Amino acid sequence: METNHMNSYGVFCMADRLIDLGLSNLDDGLDIVWEEAIAEYNKFLNSKYNVDTKSELDCIDEYLNNAF
Repeated sequence: METNHMNSYGVFCMADRLIDLGLSNLDDGLDIVWEEAIAEYNKFLNSKYNVDTKSELDCIDEYLNNAF
């Protein structure tokens, strides 16, 4: 697992959204949710939805609405 505290906001937002969408479950443990969020956030970073013209949270929402 990469340690990059500069991306903590994005990973936190991804974890929150994954839980809200039922794609991750806190019953599995916070460490598992965090690992899933990191993996999905890294996919998001390389997606067409990661643009500079919108907020990162708006981009994450658009990515998740179209990725699944």
